[in-house]
Amino acid sequence: MKDRLYIASVSQNAPDLAKAYGIGLELDYYCMAANMDEPLFEKTREQVARELEAAGSPRLIFHAPFNELYPAAIDPQIQRIAYKRYEQAYHLAKGVYGIEKMVVHSGYVPRIYYKQWHHEKSQEWLDKEGYLK
Repeated sequence: MKDRLYIASVSQNAPDLAKAYGIGLELDYYCMAANMDEPLFEKTREQVARELEAAGSPRLIFHAPFNELYPAAIDPQIQRIAYKRYEQAYHLAKGVYGIEKMVVHSGYVPRIYYKQWHHEKSQEWLDKEGYLK
């Protein structure tokens, strides 16, 4: 079971707890998309490096940015921005940290979107990436 548990890096003493209990670490530093861009990127990357060292190189999962990102948005421009940011997060997770798994929020808000709309947009998103082929 521990091989499926991750502690959020925003949690107090997360690196120490990950190391002590042998659980993975969820990198939450990039939940805010601006941390993937300069001038914040280098500072964020350095902080992550320090915490990974303190955690003893745990298993990692990457939390993609989600603030104001709606891949199932009605506005196609917003969809494109969300796609660009998720793609940027994927390349950061895989290319910089070697992480294979990523937490992504759909942005679905039941009082705003019809369930069918969300289903159709999710399907389009997966088709775009070739996941369903």
